[in-house]
Amino acid sequence: MASVKPPRLHQARKLRVRRLRAADVGALIELVSKLSAQRSDDLPKNVSAITAAEVKRHFLGHRSKFLTLVAELDGVVVAYALLLAAYDSARATEGLNVADIYVNAEGRKKSVGRTLLAACAAEAKRQGKTYLTWLSKAWDVPSHDSYRRIGAIEEPVMTHLLPLTKVPAFVAEGQTMMPAKGLRKRRPART
Repeated sequence: MASVKPPRLHQARKLRVRRLRAADVGALIELVSKLSAQRSDDLPKNVSAITAAEVKRHFLGHRSKFLTLVAELDGVVVAYALLLAAYDSARATEGLNVADIYVNAEGRKKSVGRTLLAACAAEAKRQGKTYLTWLSKAWDVPSHDSYRRIGAIEEPVMTHLLPLTKVPAFVAEGQTMMPAKGLRKRRPART
């Protein structure tokens, strides 16, 4: 039987990762607002469109679209991660994708991000998945170093963002190829 390493020392500072609860809605909105202000894409800056109703509809309950984990440091929510199902067709393997992760200033340099990613990896393993994947910005060199230290493999990719409101002709082209009502909706898988 493989030996299990003891918990890292930072865990003694009351650092804990758990699922999002209804009482965390305000804290999550605040974290998302801070993340939104840092984004460098073509979407409006310093505007968080997320509302309490959106969080309750998409992040909480048995029909939630995401598995949302939060990290608490001394009882205060300082980070979150959104997890989605992932699938690698070429290898026929299932994984989890960290669609969004954010650690506030208080949690940085205190192993909060590492602990949150470890919890994401543990959740993937618990669900029988074989990998965890996420993207990072090219300029975020300190994070890249941290990811290498935990054993993450870098794969060269380029992420593309297509703001649909700016390309109506392209969207219309796609609409001509689909049935009038669009593709059939499916219930999201429970995670």
